[in-house]
Amino acid sequence: MLKLRVGVPYPNNGEILPKAKASLDKLRNAKDNDFDIEIFESSGASIACTRNGVVHHPNYARSIYQSNFDFDFYMCIDSDIEFKVEDVRKLISHDKDIVTGAYAHRGNNQLMVAGHYNEIFGLVTEDKFLPWAATGLVEIDWAGAGFLLIKKDVFTKIEYPWFREEITKYIVDGVVYATWAGEDVGFCMAAKKAGYKIWCDCDVKVNHLVSDPNSLSLDELEHKVSKSMKDTEKYTALMIKALRGVEGSHTKANTISYKDYTFMTVDIQVTDHCNLNCTHCCTFSPFAETKFLDLNVFQHDLNKLKQITNDGIMGLNLAGGEPLQHPELIAIIDIAKKSLNSQGKIFLFTNGILLQSMRDEFFVKCSDPQVQIVLSDYSIDIDINEISKLLAKHNVAYCTSQDYFKAPKGYFFARKLNPDKSSADAECWHCCTLKTCPVLHEGKLYRCPVICNSRHLTNKFGYKFEITESDYLHIEKLNDAADIKVFLDKQPEFCKYCVFPVDMKKHTTNGNTLIENYIELISE
Repeated sequence: MLKLRVGVPYPNNGEILPKAKASLDKLRNAKDNDFDIEIFESSGASIACTRNGVVHHPNYARSIYQSNFDFDFYMCIDSDIEFKVEDVRKLISHDKDIVTGAYAHRGNNQLMVAGHYNEIFGLVTEDKFLPWAATGLVEIDWAGAGFLLIKKDVFTKIEYPWFREEITKYIVDGVVYATWAGEDVGFCMAAKKAGYKIWCDCDVKVNHLVSDPNSLSLDELEHKVSKSMKDTEKYTALMIKALRGVEGSHTKANTISYKDYTFMTVDIQVTDHCNLNCTHCCTFSPFAETKFLDLNVFQHDLNKLKQITNDGIMGLNLAGGEPLQHPELIAIIDIAKKSLNSQGKIFLFTNGILLQSMRDEFFVKCSDPQVQIVLSDYSIDIDINEISKLLAKHNVAYCTSQDYFKAPKGYFFARKLNPDKSSADAECWHCCTLKTCPVLHEGKLYRCPVICNSRHLTNKFGYKFEITESDYLHIEKLNDAADIKVFLDKQPEFCKYCVFPVDMKKHTTNGNTLIENYIELISE
């Protein structure tokens, strides 16, 4: 019997929409399938990384070059796709290497998320999208990965990472242009280069669900409440208000807004410096001077943020540098716990080198159900088995960074800055894995750790990276949670320095701190 593996990726702090979840449950429980099925749902900071990760799930720590995949077909199904079991069966019946169903484009529901390239390979333009009215089985150049079926052999013939962003450069009238393709089109480009054909069954039309974050239906709100906010008094009041209607009626108020409430996760740099010298460190710790988080400033800033967000701090990522180097880490965990929402979580990121030397009091604090250690799975000489036994002995929850970020083991995003760039790439912002990582540091909320820590590159190499008021917020000047929401939704000006796309490199701790690993100078 054929074996089908289904991967359902979704972003951190996101979810699988209820109708999509119901479709997956029907597929999982169908009695008359002529194939064995396994479905893995996985979240991550980067959808591209998550798509790659779930291909090898649940044990994608094994070699990324391994060709013995334990399935015949792999199917990508996005968390916002509603479908019928028959749709999956029909795609399998075509026995094609790569075949997609049809789902509508977000911006134009008269187009499918599939089509042909323009005259230039990899160039996707709207006039080449398949029309929604198209029928039959059609050969195409590219498709979105929202409902995409792929034979196992494809993964053995194209280079890892299979799902990756691509840049296509072309010349028009002597001017060089570049266009960005997301990880799904990037996969299709790699498959076409390897000689595979890609097909679309235009008669398998699935529903591309829409979820407006500022306007929830009662069913969606109820789902969110049951998922994570059962104890939140404001959401209970909102539910009652919606059910009764604005004027007390029981028949109206089908949608309500929750835009006045901000639930957020914040990164905290416990130390700037680190006891490793990792190439491509996104906080540039190899160049940082020894510096520890000030407890008084930390407590003041968290108290202010807690007040502004109406007790909305749902996650605190205690990171660095290496946070276990801080002599007052236990007090930091105490302060963080008091600032956290009752449903929130503290994640303590560490390379693990110092764990076996920590005092028992540290492990007592970390055994709290709201605390979890994230152990960086770097290629360093530590005994993971011994550390696992130590944490289990103290009843401390932990996971690896590979599990947390859903990224291949031992790989880094090799981020570079170019001090000569004068404009930001919109694509850089849309697919950046750090856009969900605001950093609270010394009275300011920075948009991402690269902005916060670019000063270390300036001190080391002398290049000036200007930080403007679009890149951070002064905590003391904030009076309304809405200001935070506007700030987090907007692309910061600092993005103009970021080199895009970002390469993924094998992690090394060899002290290679050469300028070319961090700074890219493009000569005119």
